[in-house]
Amino acid sequence: MVALKMRGLPWRVEVDEIEQFFSRYSYIRESVRIGQLEDGRKTGQAALLFLNEEEAKNAMNEKQG
Repeated sequence: MVALKMRGLPWRVEVDEIEQFFSRYSYIRESVRIGQLEDGRKTGQAALLFLNEEEAKNAMNEKQG
């Protein structure tokens, strides 16, 4: 498995939105983690796991920006 980290996300982003964004890629379902501060506010960062490095690279190259 390979983790893909994201940053600069809207503070209101939800797990289902990230899953939908990467829906055409082979990622591990329910692996999305959204960063939170101690007080529960979101950090604008998240990560999810892909099945392999090639799939993670494809997702990053095609979705970056």
